[in-house]
Order: sequence, then structure tokens, then C-alpha cells
Amino acid sequence: MYDHNDGVAEVVISNLNSALRKALDEFDGDPSLVICTSADYLYTIAKTVCGHGWSGYSVESVYNDAVRELKRVQNFWLNQEYPDLVNAGLCPQVEPFFVGY
Repeated sequence: MYDHNDGVAEVVISNLNSALRKALDEFDGDPSLVICTSADYLYTIAKTVCGHGWSGYSVESVYNDAVRELKRVQNFWLNQEYPDLVNAGLCPQVEPFFVGY
């Protein structure tokens, strides 16, 4: 079960990294100068990953926070939060999914 869940986590994290990168690429200009707002897809994905929001932070800061958090995210958190991003159409469905939670 643990090996299975770790394999699913690798796929989910890869999907989240791709979604974050795609959302980052949608911004025009220097990402260190553009302010990220709650209306942005990047904000939505990053908030799901990090569990908190930002006010007045640059797109680059929000992106970097989310990528950093993905390096230490736990499987139970991914199991709980990833389906929300799938339902929002921001990440693809993963089958089979986590087991034992």
C-alpha cells in the first residue's frame, strides 16, 4: 500500500508541477513584478498546495512557495486536496488513486 501511494504521489506532484508551470506561463511580463491575485489559476493551485493564501505577493513568490511546498507535501494532503483541482479542471484525474485514507 505504501509503495502504491508513493507512486501515486509522484504522478500527482508531477501533475501539480505542470499545472503550476502552465499557470505561471500565462502571465505577461516579469513574474517578479506582477502581483498574483485570488482570481488567478496560479493562486488557486498554489493555495491548494500550500494551504494558505497571499496578499500583495508577486507571481514569482507564489509560484516559488508552491514548488517548495511540493517537495515536502504529504500523501494524505494530496489525497484530500487534489480532487478539488481535478473538479475545477486545473489538473487531470489520476487512476488508480491513493488507498487507505
